[in-house]
Amino acid sequence: MPGDLARDAGLSAEEEIDRITKSVVDVIQQEIKSRFTRLNDLNSKFGFLLDVENLFNKPLDNDVQISCKNRSRFYNTDFDGPELYAEIRD
Repeated sequence: MPGDLARDAGLSAEEEIDRITKSVVDVIQQEIKSRFTRLNDLNSKFGFLLDVENLFNKPLDNDVQISCKNRSRFYNTDFDGPELYAEIRD
């Protein structure tokens, strides 16, 4: 109304910083979630290679050989399952 003091519709500097900060935190949160999803996917496929104590200190069980074969079926152009298993055994 005429004569009323109206506050500017724009954001103050503090409000703008708060808006940008929340936006950046949201992007970071989404990126972290996405990365952990991909890491869990990789772990489900290749996690058996990260169990170093089991690979080095115990005789290899049939599960490692099966995992190597399964990975080579899916990634047949990248590596050979029996060759990977032989490398792990050595």
